[in-house]
Amino acid sequence: MSTSIEDLVRAAQQEQANRAVHPQRILAALPQRRAQLARRRRLTVVVAAAAVVAVLAIPVVTLANRGAGPVPQPAVSPTVSVSPSAAAQAPPTPLRFKPTWLPEGYAEYRRGSIQEVTLSRLWMPDRPDSALLGESPILFLNVTPDAGGEAQSDAGEEQVDVNGTAGVYLPAEHIVSWRVGQVGLSVGTAQLSLSKSTLLRVARSVRPDTAALELPFRLPALPGDMKIFARSVSGSAPDHWLAELSLTSTTNDPQSSVTISVGTVTEAPKGGVKLTVAGRPARYVKSPRAGYYLVVNLGAGRQTTVLGIGLDKAAMITLAEGVRLVETPDLGWIGE
Repeated sequence: MSTSIEDLVRAAQQEQANRAVHPQRILAALPQRRAQLARRRRLTVVVAAAAVVAVLAIPVVTLANRGAGPVPQPAVSPTVSVSPSAAAQAPPTPLRFKPTWLPEGYAEYRRGSIQEVTLSRLWMPDRPDSALLGESPILFLNVTPDAGGEAQSDAGEEQVDVNGTAGVYLPAEHIVSWRVGQVGLSVGTAQLSLSKSTLLRVARSVRPDTAALELPFRLPALPGDMKIFARSVSGSAPDHWLAELSLTSTTNDPQSSVTISVGTVTEAPKGGVKLTVAGRPARYVKSPRAGYYLVVNLGAGRQTTVLGIGLDKAAMITLAEGVRLVETPDLGWIGE
């Protein structure tokens, strides 16, 4: 795969920004799968990532109605204003499931959610060089509400059994998908090829999990015309991480979106206009794609980055000033 995971997410997120609807609509932005996914109505594919330009893309593929019997259930604009009544930090999102077996050497490096209902976790065979993760090969688990709908066969798919439940293996995409009640699950790879037997072993090891996704920072408020689209935490180690909160317009305005990130790295390019935000050194720099970045040095190797599209500098500064770090964030899972 010559296209980086980061490029895939940018394309998908731009599609989301252009359409500003349910993430099923961003299918066409995943270039290498466009033809197959357009035909696969029983599958829902989303990118568990932030809006418009940040983070990694993990393709979420879920098995819809396969006719199996019952399965036991396991236990922003230039005139934007900031509303103090808008809750900026949702409660921790339960991740619900995890594999209890992985190939030797694999560790977890990312957790994410999109619209608080689609969850993704990823593991890598080698520790990445950066919290941005880059083009690293990944093994992912996705959990999403079952798309339902009429089952349709697809050329090349193979019927498989996942702990007594009917599932599908898609060899061209290295994905195993199945259902648990009304929940769709999928295990697959990107920029990495594992054998069918290995993917099935991972899938069959999936069990309920009590872990949750929680950002290591909070905001007192959201811009009044925005809502949470996605959240994620990634890293190369517990002390090298990046947490992101992505916002999208409540009015479906494709020209208005925000990503707020805190961590030891930033995707913003170097340079820009120097300024001071909340008494700390900062810089304001144009994004090579769309909008502007505001980067604020928090000290101790950490920084806040606000990427605003359709947001003026003053509104971005207000958002950056509102960032509050969690004293003891749960980051010990990174690399475990």
